[in-house]
This record gives sequence, structure tokens and C-alpha cells, in this order.
Amino acid sequence: MFWNKNQSDNDHTAEMRNHQVQTCCKHIRRKPMLYTTLMVIILIVIICMPIIIIKTRKTNDKQMFTTSLILHTESVYSEATFTTESTTIAEYSFKQWNNYCCGGNEEENENFQVKTPDDVIIDKFNKNALIICDYSGEKVVRWFLQDERNPEIIKSSIFCSGLALDKDGALYIIDTRNNQVIRIKQGEKNETIVAGRHGSGTDLNQLKASHYIYVDNDYSLYISDNNNNRVMKWTKGATQGILFADGSNKKILDEPHGLVMDHLGQLYIVDKNNHRILR
Repeated sequence: MFWNKNQSDNDHTAEMRNHQVQTCCKHIRRKPMLYTTLMVIILIVIICMPIIIIKTRKTNDKQMFTTSLILHTESVYSEATFTTESTTIAEYSFKQWNNYCCGGNEEENENFQVKTPDDVIIDKFNKNALIICDYSGEKVVRWFLQDERNPEIIKSSIFCSGLALDKDGALYIIDTRNNQVIRIKQGEKNETIVAGRHGSGTDLNQLKASHYIYVDNDYSLYISDNNNNRVMKWTKGATQGILFADGSNKKILDEPHGLVMDHLGQLYIVDKNNHRILR
């Protein structure tokens, strides 16, 4: 009697389970798209959540330890703060001053001093050393940050106002006093005049107090010819430049300054007195 009762309960339980399964199957058959979509969403969440967590952690770590160089002249830019009175380049990390890495000291050796520097670039061909355009110091100097080496004078007796490196590591320097651009290849001391060389003037083979320079992957030079109020392009081996941006009408271009090119080959020009960036 007791056995029959247990058997009856078990049969009843099994019958209820079968009924639930059949009911669930009926619901699935009625709305297959809904349940399929739900399963896909659950699978996507399961797969994507670990990836999102890992990327978020990497981004946070990168932001925590990113450092940038700050150069003191006159204005404030995204990664650089400029003050005329200071002639030092400082490292900035995590919203506070760390230490001065160039200049700002009283060493007797003039190699350790910079005086109204005009430009700075990172030399990735020499362990990310800095190349500094020391205008009033009349020199271009390489400053080593990772090695305990004294600064190296690349070029002396020069009023330099702009620097650029090409993809092979050759250094291009704007020689403002002589209104020309010189090139010094990696590991060499000899220099080659690659633009200008015909004194101050407005002809296509002349420059006048140029300030900034950019070198593209074809070794063409783009020069902010400041006092001529134009941007000139000098192709490799050219004897004269091509008028790239004309500022004869100052409403179009008035005192071109900084230059940079994106991956599409579009040149961006700082149109200083019109308070804008041209492309």
C-alpha cells in the first residue's frame, strides 16, 4: 500500500514535469525568433564582457603612466605649455611637475644651457633624445634623456627656428639668418642646402625669415615662409620652390606658422593672425 502511494506520487511528478517541458516547447514553437534572439544576446554578452573589461584596464593603465613633454614659450597647447621667460623644457606627469630635463641650471658648460629655444623634436633614431633649436644660443643640440651622456652640439653658429626629421632620420634645420634649409644625415657631420640658398627675397628660389618646416614621405619640404606670408613646397632635389599656400591676401593667410600632415597627405597650417587652422 505504501509502495503504491509512492509510485503514484512519482508518476504524478513525472507527469507534471513532462507537462512543463511540453508547455515550454509550445512557447518556443510559437515564438522561435524571440527566444533565438534572446540566446544570441546572452552569448554576445558572455563573449564581449571579458574583452571590454581587459580593454578598460589597459586604457586606464595607459592614462595613469602617460608622460608628456612641456616646452615653455607663450601659449598653451594640448601637450605643451609655453612661457617666454623660461628657457627650460620640463617633464609633466600625472598633473604635477616632476623634474627639469633640459636647461634650467647654472652649469658653466654652455652645452647645458638653452636660451630662448624655438623648437624641439624627438629623435626616435637616437633613443628618443631631444633635438633642440636653441635660437639665441646659436646652436642645434641633441639632449639625451635615457643615457648619461653630455648634450651633443649638432650645428653651431646658427639662428635656428625650425626642425624636422625625415623617415630615414635625416635632420632638416631652418637657418633663419641665411634664409635657407640645411640637411644633415644620420651619423654624418656634413650639411647640404636643400632649400633657399639665394638670400632673402620673394622669388620662388628664395625664403625670408622662415619659421616652421615639415617633411613628407617623399622628402618634399613644406616651409612656413613667414615674412613672405606664404607656404612653400620644395620637392627633393628642386632648385626652386612651388607656391603651396599664397598669403598675398591676408584674409586668406596671415603669418603661417606650424605645419603638420595627416596620414591622408592633407597639410594643416596654423594661420596665426586669422586665428584658425587651414587644411
